[in-house]
Amino acid sequence: MNIATRKAKGPAEAATSPSHGSTNPRKEKEMNEVTNSTAAPSGPDPLLVAIRLYQRGLADFNIQAVGDADWNKVADVTYGPHLSALAEWDQPASSFEGAVEALRISLTEEDGVYGCDAADRMVKAAYDFLKGVRA
Repeated sequence: MNIATRKAKGPAEAATSPSHGSTNPRKEKEMNEVTNSTAAPSGPDPLLVAIRLYQRGLADFNIQAVGDADWNKVADVTYGPHLSALAEWDQPASSFEGAVEALRISLTEEDGVYGCDAADRMVKAAYDFLKGVRA
């Protein structure tokens, strides 16, 4: 056996070497098909987005509502529309993070909705998410 033939074939491998996958592409495709129904949603949780917008509106309100400012007008352009959206929310959270944040703001006054109509809606959204996870 000459050296050129040995180099072309490469070194010998033991039977314990890792496989490089199937040579049957159809087999690989079927095995990697995703069927997990508990996978994370494809986009951001709309409830979590709405909560973050409300919180950003509160922060804007705290910056703008100083001195003799008309606080009602400032509220109408900062957090007011977002609070209204939360008070009318009728969908479950679509992520664990959204459910937790909904519960947190329902129990918090400072940057939450405790004592507002939105608090009950947030608890329901979180509860409905958790009910769906259990099922």
